[in-house]
Amino acid sequence: MADYQESQVAGTSWHRFNQIHIDNTRGGVPVVTMHEERVVALADGRELREPVGVLELPCGDLSYPITLRDPASGEPTGATVTLGEAYAIVYSLCLQEALIRDGAILRPGVSDNPLGGDTPVIEE
Repeated sequence: MADYQESQVAGTSWHRFNQIHIDNTRGGVPVVTMHEERVVALADGRELREPVGVLELPCGDLSYPITLRDPASGEPTGATVTLGEAYAIVYSLCLQEALIRDGAILRPGVSDNPLGGDTPVIEE
């Protein structure tokens, strides 16, 4: 039996991470879960996506080195950070956004920031 409206397609395929989840259970070891998908870009401009896997990284060893890569090319930049430094960056982002939401600080770079530039203002 023939498939209905079967046709040959041309395109390009690659993998990407479409979701990253951090489980930060109090008293436990944080776990980073990375969801990977395959994207197929068809010649007519449409994209098809399908999940292909999940990677899990327990964050018990904060000295674990991470090779930094250029997001545009995937090539190593020559720099590294530790898992602990990456965790501190994500923690700082979360806390900063919560403080902005709660009105405790202004968003960095906001023009009405009395200290100017990227300096957040902490209101006491």
